[in-house]
Amino acid sequence: MFTKPPNSKLGFTLYETLLTLLVSALIMHSMNMAVTSYHRVEETLRTDKFLEFQLFIKILSLELNAFESLEVSKGEIHLNSFSKSQKVIHANQKIYKTPGHQPYLYDVLDWQLTWSEPLLTVTVTFNNNQKFSATILTGD
Repeated sequence: MFTKPPNSKLGFTLYETLLTLLVSALIMHSMNMAVTSYHRVEETLRTDKFLEFQLFIKILSLELNAFESLEVSKGEIHLNSFSKSQKVIHANQKIYKTPGHQPYLYDVLDWQLTWSEPLLTVTVTFNNNQKFSATILTGD
């Protein structure tokens, strides 16, 4: 014959087990939502190239003002000073300065340069089809 155990907490009841599973499921679901949200924000920041373009324009502006003269031809900027001559070019989906290899901007599909002294208009199209344009005042 079955006897009832004394009134003590010897093990989990079904109710306590279900409650524990519910709390665990809620915690796991919350963690999954947080990770998914983080990945969405990270992907958005990675695909938005506006901040990279702003930094590129700032660096290019400082470079242009550091040299004595500049010429623009066929998508290249030729920078000249008394001691050296350099150019900024677009090749292999990058904009960089030569000689050497100092990259300024990555994932560039195309760029257009419009030179109307003392203004240089730079239009950059990225691989994700974002297009940005800026005008730089050259000279001091």
